[in-house]
Amino acid sequence: MEVTLPQEHGKRKIVAERISHFLMGLAVLLKGVAKAEHFRDHPWLVVFLFAAGLFILIGAALHRPIERRIPHFTKLFHVAEGLALIAVGLALLEKSARI
Repeated sequence: MEVTLPQEHGKRKIVAERISHFLMGLAVLLKGVAKAEHFRDHPWLVVFLFAAGLFILIGAALHRPIERRIPHFTKLFHVAEGLALIAVGLALLEKSARI
């Protein structure tokens, strides 16, 4: 049995999802800025955090046009978000291990 949501509820969900993607990209970029001080120790992590943050922000801003050109962009986008979360988690784990 399929349940349909009112169109207004669907629009709110889409707006909330876009805001969460923007905040996620911003958080990853800010973590990259914080780790940039230790670029010598973690060059690949810093580069990855900046690249992933930019990819997430651009993907959130241009999701529909990109989805028309790349059919499975949403899946790729969610994988990038997951990898960014793992990288941030590992960076935080390493920082807490030093304390």
